Amino acid sequence: MKLTWEYPLVTDEHSQDYEYEAPIILHGECVFYACKQPRTIDFHIIKSQTGEGRVHSFPATPFVLPHKWFAFVHDDHVIYYAGELIKADCTHIVHSIKLAGNVTSHLLCGNYLLVVCDKLYSIDLNTFSVAWELDLSSEKLYRTGELARFGEWVSCYGQNQLLFIDPQSGRVMDSIRIPRINKLYHPVALDDDTLLIGYTNWTNAGILKYRRSTKEIVWRHKRRVEGPQLTCRIWHEGNHSYWVKNDTELICIDDDTGEEVFQLRTTPWLYTDLQFMDGSILYGTAGANGYINRLNTRTGQMQWSVYQQNGCAYYGIYNETALVGDFSKTVTQLSLRDGAAVDQLRLDGEVVGRITVHDRQVYTVIWGTENKPICLVRIEFSPEA
Repeated sequence: MKLTWEYPLVTDEHSQDYEYEAPIILHGECVFYACKQPRTIDFHIIKSQTGEGRVHSFPATPFVLPHKWFAFVHDDHVIYYAGELIKADCTHIVHSIKLAGNVTSHLLCGNYLLVVCDKLYSIDLNTFSVAWELDLSSEKLYRTGELARFGEWVSCYGQNQLLFIDPQSGRVMDSIRIPRINKLYHPVALDDDTLLIGYTNWTNAGILKYRRSTKEIVWRHKRRVEGPQLTCRIWHEGNHSYWVKNDTELICIDDDTGEEVFQLRTTPWLYTDLQFMDGSILYGTAGANGYINRLNTRTGQMQWSVYQQNGCAYYGIYNETALVGDFSKTVTQLSLRDGAAVDQLRLDGEVVGRITVHDRQVYTVIWGTENKPICLVRIEFSPEA
């Protein structure tokens, strides 16, 4: 690998590494990136070939941690959420919209972006305006939202029940409420009548299998928790379902019986989503330190594990390799087959940003030194890697 350019970011004695964990997204000939300053959010549009760019600033209210920001490309524009929702191209910010609060969940549905800010809002991406809104307020103190696709509908928790919503109109098409279970989330259809549903109370959480025609719980898997479930999501692969107990334990369930196939401690903390590929799961852990891991989806057996100084919060995929960076001031390209290092580049500072891979290029943010500011960098793969 080789470093091809460095784009300096505003740096002072108060800069914190978490302020630089925003999405790095490429579109056309440009790189789009935002970072927090004491009173503003700086939105950067950078030429991908030269590393030259310009910055647009706006007030940092309401403040949302940058690892909660998101970005995607829609209709030849970049949509970027950094506390404010931005629509931009390679020349300027085309539109922006201030939302009613912090976005806790979002989902793209065609030309509409659904966001949860206490209420559920639908943003028409063509007009960049609110198309409809839905009150999700509940009596119980559980976070609303966790939007998920369910066929042609969208599901989320709100109004003390699991709601199924038409994303075009905002109309509630169906709902499920189960006695003595407070919060339901992320339904997965096994057939026309049977669902897997995640659930949480204040003392237990897990997955249940539910028959809609009879309103019957076929089986219910549960684990004890303290407080509500943190990651309200189900992953479903083959005949197995997976959930993560409060970022510390990965649990695999048999869809037919509800019995545990395996459980694995994600010591000390799960830092990334689970990525399923070729019969395995790739994920990163952290704490004081952590690892990037790959394990077998059927057995839970670890296939390989690579240490990352200060943990693995982000990685990128390129063909049969994973790109990671850590506080050892190194970006490493790992073989997905066995975790062996394919290539490596030593940098001047710790890697603190997300990892974005595009056309044999790696983009990330590295920490500054006494003589250099914090920088967004572009790294080129070696031809033989």
